[in-house]
Amino acid sequence: MATLEIKKLPQAFSMMTKEMQKAALKGALSGALRAVPIIQRATMKAKAVNTGAFMRGWRARRHKLGAEVYNTAPHAAYVEEGRKPGARMPPPDVIAKWSKRVKIKLGRGKARISRESLGFLIARAIAKRGIKAKNVRKRAWHNMATAVEVEVHKAIMEYINKDGLGAARK
Repeated sequence: MATLEIKKLPQAFSMMTKEMQKAALKGALSGALRAVPIIQRATMKAKAVNTGAFMRGWRARRHKLGAEVYNTAPHAAYVEEGRKPGARMPPPDVIAKWSKRVKIKLGRGKARISRESLGFLIARAIAKRGIKAKNVRKRAWHNMATAVEVEVHKAIMEYINKDGLGAARK
């Protein structure tokens, strides 16, 4: 069985007929659609889930060179790549809502602080120290690449068998 590595796809693509290119693009989109649940599982394994917006944000779409898997969550870049120390402070109100969701205690008596103050303090600490990247794409890359390769190969083989190119060899 012939394999088509993703790294070699552009080179192989340029040698295909227009019809075979269409089949390969169809396979690439099918592979990207198969890759979405793979990367969602990697998101769960990386413990990158709080509200679920990041996990539910994974999508696949057609691209001029094939297909792409991307995330629609507004905070996706920060989860995936982290935040560098010294970067701008995240919005304290968002951090305050997060602190309520994860049930961070506010203290008792005179030591008690407001949720807004806690959000500000955590946001300032994030700005100072940064946040470690979850690298979800890196964790899922091998399985996603395999899914795309399988689907592209399957689409090309269907094209060859359907259009009689296989019959011409007989």
